[in-house]
This record gives sequence, structure tokens and C-alpha cells, in this order.
Amino acid sequence: MTLRTVLKTLVTGLILALSLLAPTVFAGDKTGFFPSIRRIELDRGKVCAGERVKVRIDWQANTVAHQDYQLTLDLAGIGRPPDFSTHSVIQPPATQWQAGVLVHGEDFFITIPGTMAPGWRRLLWSLTQAGAPGQTLPLDNADRHERHSQYCFGEIEILPAGSDAPAEPVVRLPTSDPAKPERPNEEWRLRHAERVADVKSHADQLDLLFVGDSITGGWLNIGQAVWEKEFAPLHAVNIGIGGSQTQHVLWQLENGAIDGINPRVVVLMIGVNHLLASPSHQTADIARGISTVVAKLREKLPQTKIILLGTFPKDRISDSPDRLKIQQLNSLMAALDDGYEVRFFDLTSKFLGADGSLSPDVSPDGVHLSPMGYQIWADALTPIIREMTALRAAREVAPAVPLRSSP
Repeated sequence: MTLRTVLKTLVTGLILALSLLAPTVFAGDKTGFFPSIRRIELDRGKVCAGERVKVRIDWQANTVAHQDYQLTLDLAGIGRPPDFSTHSVIQPPATQWQAGVLVHGEDFFITIPGTMAPGWRRLLWSLTQAGAPGQTLPLDNADRHERHSQYCFGEIEILPAGSDAPAEPVVRLPTSDPAKPERPNEEWRLRHAERVADVKSHADQLDLLFVGDSITGGWLNIGQAVWEKEFAPLHAVNIGIGGSQTQHVLWQLENGAIDGINPRVVVLMIGVNHLLASPSHQTADIARGISTVVAKLREKLPQTKIILLGTFPKDRISDSPDRLKIQQLNSLMAALDDGYEVRFFDLTSKFLGADGSLSPDVSPDGVHLSPMGYQIWADALTPIIREMTALRAAREVAPAVPLRSSP
């Protein structure tokens, strides 16, 4: 057998193997086909029950595709299951989506049921192979990843039938820069307003401020018992909001979240939602966003000490891609520690077993914490807060350095 024959046989076998693997790749492997929604336009942001709204979507693909896909849209009220669902088959033009090319926009006309109750609805999208609803694909640039492989891209307000609904178009431009302030959606805005009100009501006695995403926000529900015991006595307030990324925290800080306060210490923990909802963000991008958040805190709260926590571990196993990405991110964050005003602490090991695994007892879903997880966090954080509070207090009572007299 000649060398050419051997090589031809090997190449043929490789092609056959790849063809057999293709369905697995398309089923959601990010090394395969995963499109991103680059722009969503609604012909109105408010629509009456019983009326129709037009939704236009622009797509971008990371690689070519040779098959049709089904896009499903659910409308879900805040904290409720979907009360409306529709789907459409997407047929890539010219039998393929070209990598990096914005394909033609897809138009959807949705008639809101006349019986739908008024209120805000999230736009929840999922993408599957046509005829294979169980094979979902990730969608990049979403506000956040919902359960059941759904992704949230904005919201719409349902008004009572017959109301005067203004025909004002709404455009959702997915975020592209973790270091530029951005407000994600209406539900998030409502949570922000609640946090601002809480800050204002405690402004006279606010010594400790927690900033972050749903893991931080979880102190107000799952971790509430631990919070009341450990941090409420320290005059603590929590402005963490579920789904937040660094650009959203920046929007918070620039829109009233920390106005009129002078806490002794801020605890900042952020980062995991970039991995969940914006997988195109690289560790350097996320670190740049976190650095910008720290700088904004220093600018608006110049006397406040900052405890910067490394992003908490994600996933059960120690060598998952996201776990490794978090390790890289935390290494970059450590450079923000100046030894005095900003201190960095990586608490990863506190949450993990001896083999590096993340137990369901600590994190039921591999991201968020259980009551046990919040107790572990409190046990590790409390001595750090005491140390940083003491440093702030020492500076407050230190005698002023006299100015040198002019000659």
C-alpha cells in the first residue's frame, strides 16, 4: 500500500467520523454553530391585549449552517411561567448562514391574546433544530440565560384592551462592552428602583454595602437568616440584582444607587453572568469591566474601603471550561488589590470539596448558593469586614497632618 493510499484512507475515515459527530456539535457545543441575536426591534414597547406587535430580529452566525432551525418565543410575567408561546421556522438564506455576516432580518407578527392580564412580560427565546425540540443551541448576547435553555432579550408591556398605547418603536441592542454602563431590561429597572429606595431609607446609618448580581441579591431571600444574624447588625444594605453584569452595575452606580451615602466598606462580587449570558466576553473584557466598577466606586465613595471578591466557582467539576475561565478572571482581578483602599480576596476554596467539586449542598444549581453556602460566605467574609472597618475607623480618628507654613 502506497503512502498516498494510506493518507487517503485516513482522511476518508476522519471525514466520516466528523460527519457522525455533527449532530452532537449542533446540539449546543459552542465550538459548533451558535448564532447571536445582534438586534431586536419591536414596533411598539407597549401593546394592548388583543392587538398585534411586530418583532424584527437580526442574526449573526459564527459558522456556516446548512439546515433549518426553529425559534420559539415565550412571554412570561415577572416571577411567573409563560402565558403565551409562538414559534417560527428559520430558513437560512441561500441554504447557509455565513460566518460573521448579518443575515436578513426575521420578522414575527405576534397577536397578544385578548385575555392576557396587563403587566410587563419578558421576551424569552429558545433556538432548536427544526423537528428536534430537544436539541437546543446557545444564544449569545442575551440579558441572561433563563431555565429550560431560554434566553431573555428585553421586555414588552401589555396594556388593558382598548387602552391608548403609543406606537413608539423599541430597539434592543445587546451589550458589547462590559466597561460601558447599560440598563438591561424593565424587570431589572424595577429591582434597581427598589434598591435605590432601600439605600435612601438607610442612608443615615449605612456602614456596609453589598454590590453584585443574583448571588449577592440572594442574601435577601435564600441567605436572609444568615444576613439577619451576621450583617444586619452591621448596618448593611444590599443592592445586588439578578442578571447583573459589570455594565449593569455601572449603570446602577451612575443612577442613584450610591448617592448620598458614605459606607465604611463595600463588598463587590460580580462576573459569573458574563459566562452565562455573554460567552463572547473574554476574561480580559470582564476584568476590564470589574476594574471600571472599582474605579467608579472609588470616584463616588472616596472614603470607603472596597472588598473585591473573586468570582465564585461555577459547575460541579474542577476542570469545566467556565471554572477555568473564572480562575483566569480571578488572577486578573488580584492585580486591583492596592493593599489598603482596595483588597482582593479569593474565597473559591471555601466552597469546594477536597477534590475541587462544588457540592449540591453548597450550590444546588452549580451557580447560586444554598443557605449552607451563604453561611460559608459569611464565615469567610466577617473577619475581613472587621479588618477593613477597623482600618477605616483608624483613618477617621487619625490626627490631621499640619500644613507646612509658608516661608
